[in-house]
Amino acid sequence: MRPSQVLTFVFAAGVSLAPGALAILGTSCLSAANHIQQLPYDILKHVQEHSCEAGCKPKLSHWNQYGKEAVLKPIVDDGAKRTQLSEGKQAMIDYIDAIFKSIEAQCQDQIDERHHFCDVPEKYNPFMECARKEINASSARELPRLSKYMNEDSCRKVEEYVKSPELWDQDFPKHFQSYVEKCDEF
Repeated sequence: MRPSQVLTFVFAAGVSLAPGALAILGTSCLSAANHIQQLPYDILKHVQEHSCEAGCKPKLSHWNQYGKEAVLKPIVDDGAKRTQLSEGKQAMIDYIDAIFKSIEAQCQDQIDERHHFCDVPEKYNPFMECARKEINASSARELPRLSKYMNEDSCRKVEEYVKSPELWDQDFPKHFQSYVEKCDEF
């Protein structure tokens, strides 16, 4: 494992880094790693918000049925174009997919298959708390796969995009609309 992978792993695990370690990886990459780790949680919040408003009945199983191919991959493509970073697209897709599979495996008991995110509001908060814990745990395992694509420039661009209105007000709604249009089929 390269030094940058070790530092990314340590960061993802929530361990504070010494100032010397910050100089090796760079503050832009540490900040970007933090935002990338937050990304699956933000996606879940937006899925719930947009789905419920549209009258959909989102379930965890919809991720494998539709979300990864029809929503995540086009969003990552848009992000790569906006940031002018073509390398690492598949690594980002694999990272987010692995996180969602971990969430499904570890948190599915919070919202069983008979219910959906909009159906039982009192179950949504415990599910999201479970998801947050699982994101933190699985990010420690999965985030290092992105480290070979990390440098100060790419980290700055990725962080700007994941925090941007372009992602949350344009790209996400545009691609999530395809799910909304078909959600009654699931």
